[in-house]
Amino acid sequence: MFWSKRLIRFGERLIKENSGWANLFFPVSVIWGVIVKTKNWLYDWGIFRAQKIDRLVISIGNVVAGGTG
Repeated sequence: MFWSKRLIRFGERLIKENSGWANLFFPVSVIWGVIVKTKNWLYDWGIFRAQKIDRLVISIGNVVAGGTG
């Protein structure tokens, strides 16, 4: 939760300062948002299905951003 609030504040600051970074990343964020919403919709409607396996799964998280703690 802590990092998400910091990211939101960072994004708001970029937009207020009208920096080139905000202009660069805004179209990318819109495209990414559409992709994620479409994927979620496909799972919600049963077009994509979660697969179950008979093995133990250990989820580490996003190691690049520091993992899950």
